[in-house]
Amino acid sequence: MKTKEAQIKAFGALEAADIEAALAIKAASTDGASCFDDTTRSRMEAMLDLTFQPKAFSGAAISPSIRICAAALELWGASRIKDIEGARRFIDFGGCDPEDVMLMWSAGTERARLHEFAAAGITKVEVCASGCDDDAEACRADADKVYRLENAPELPHLVDPDEEMPCRCILISKS
Repeated sequence: MKTKEAQIKAFGALEAADIEAALAIKAASTDGASCFDDTTRSRMEAMLDLTFQPKAFSGAAISPSIRICAAALELWGASRIKDIEGARRFIDFGGCDPEDVMLMWSAGTERARLHEFAAAGITKVEVCASGCDDDAEACRADADKVYRLENAPELPHLVDPDEEMPCRCILISKS
């Protein structure tokens, strides 16, 4: 199966919230299953979870299209959502803003990372900002702070819309 065809079929599986089918479609179009499938699965579950409302969206409803595109981004590992064949239908017709997709991808990734840390017995995390001069104020304020896992800030940070760069922070384990 060609990659473009597989991506379109995987979108259909993700629309149906069938993560296992999406993983199988990708595996059939590449060299088989990946050693990262468990991580990919948990991250896509977080992104598709309709009860998950990241603070970075400021209470605005998150469309299913944004969630599906974010999960597809995790599945295929594309650097830009428009590179994924099949995403065009969501972006062009579903009002799916690529920046919102990236925000949902980031929020779902960090939520899944917290679950992964807990499963590994990690109890403390540190906020790691990009360290660039254009980091948002919220990012600079939390940079290098250590939190108990249950008190970790939700990432990405809610960034003032006037700020040029979105939050690029991640949580890392701290012993």
